[in-house]
Amino acid sequence: MWVKASVQLTDNTFQVSLAYSTHVMVVGESTAMIDTSVAAGVAGMIAEIERYLGEEETLDMLFLTHARFDHVGGLPALRRRFP
Repeated sequence: MWVKASVQLTDNTFQVSLAYSTHVMVVGESTAMIDTSVAAGVAGMIAEIERYLGEEETLDMLFLTHARFDHVGGLPALRRRFP
C-alpha cells in the first residue's frame, strides 16, 4: 500500500510525507524521526511534524539511515527548530 500523504499509522506512529520523500515519526516517552529529507523541503516537513506534535513538543532523536543529501539535507534546519 502506498500512502502519498502524511497520515497517522498507529496510535504513536506517523508517516510524514512530502512530494519527494516519506519519513516515519514515532511518538512516546521520546519522539524520534527517521531521516530529514532534502534542505529545500524542510519547511514542509517541520509543518507536518508540528501538525502531529503541536508547537510546544519537540523531537528528541533523529535517526539517519545514511549520509546522502536526500536523507540528511534537512538536518541543520530541524536541529535549529528542535534543539
